[in-house]
Amino acid sequence: AKEADKLFWGMRKMGIEPNVVSYNTLLRVYGDAELFGEAIHLFRLMQRKNIEQNVVTYNSMMMIYGKTLEHEKANNLIQEMQSRGIEPNSITYSTIISIWGKVGKLDRAAMLFQKLRSTGVEIDQILFQTMIVAYERAGLIAHAKRLLHELKRPDNIPRDTAIHILAGAGRIEEATYVFRQAIDAGEVKDITVFERMIHLLSKYKKYANVVEVFDKMRGLGYFPDSNVIAVVLNAYGKLQEFDKANDVYMEMQEVGC
Repeated sequence: AKEADKLFWGMRKMGIEPNVVSYNTLLRVYGDAELFGEAIHLFRLMQRKNIEQNVVTYNSMMMIYGKTLEHEKANNLIQEMQSRGIEPNSITYSTIISIWGKVGKLDRAAMLFQKLRSTGVEIDQILFQTMIVAYERAGLIAHAKRLLHELKRPDNIPRDTAIHILAGAGRIEEATYVFRQAIDAGEVKDITVFERMIHLLSKYKKYANVVEVFDKMRGLGYFPDSNVIAVVLNAYGKLQEFDKANDVYMEMQEVGC
């Protein structure tokens, strides 16, 4: 933080006005270092100097207020950005939902989530995961399960998105169920879906399933990066299938991973 701070203010002293990217970067640095006072000062300095602020600027400030659990200030930022014509995105909404969940304002979080859904806002994996976690943290397991159940129905949300959400939430049984449905329907077109499943299954020591997903990936012509290959080789090792592990390693060498 000290180095970034010194560089930023040094630029200004030399008459070089940093752009919005530089300001946003320092905001994030201040937030990570928990220098909240400095972050707020910088945010307002941008406004006094008429430095253009964008959704990244506001999201950074909301995350800072989230760390201090100042939910009203975070909510005021959403209203402020909208009044300035800056459109909130899924990170904005997931941040405020997470903050409200942490401070016990789950009713507000749930109302916002439902409002977003009813107004046609795209509910991506970040928002879905945040709401599920908020429900679980509040002990409302039935509400969390209801959202999880929705992810099993392809008319609600694309299956590849549902897989990412379920895997991100550590829901191994539900993620595996939706993954197999998607494979059978020929809907898995993105290599990241396979990679997410491999990491999830390995985390829970489902090594046979890791190999199963890898085989399906290879059957569709995909070959993952070296990080995923390392997970697959470990799975073969745990299963004592050393010949297959060697075959994968040799293929990895051939394709240059």
